Amino acid sequence: MSNNASKLTKCGLAEYHAAGLDGRGLTVAVLDEQPYIRPTMDREIFSAPLSEGREATHASNVAQVVHEAAPGAKVVMLPFMNYADRKAAIAWLQNHPVDIINMSLNLATADEF
Repeated sequence: MSNNASKLTKCGLAEYHAAGLDGRGLTVAVLDEQPYIRPTMDREIFSAPLSEGREATHASNVAQVVHEAAPGAKVVMLPFMNYADRKAAIAWLQNHPVDIINMSLNLATADEF
């Protein structure tokens, strides 16, 4: 586990994981700024089907936390910072259903919803 280990321990996730509740079979979409799959991230778990940036972002961090909390889940990162990104992400989601959607919004984009 990453440097989030102590925080995840406080959440009691080990007990859930031990009981088999680890996200297996689920797909989580992380809608955030430009996604970046770090070299240490397993491409069998993490994907960025619309585009991928060149450096770690908030999306990378959120995706890593999702994976640590639900190590059995697939994590799809979609850019969601402007109108074109949102339109593309929504179209992608309509054709690729997911189980959970995590959206990170800032005040500038939150007003648009």
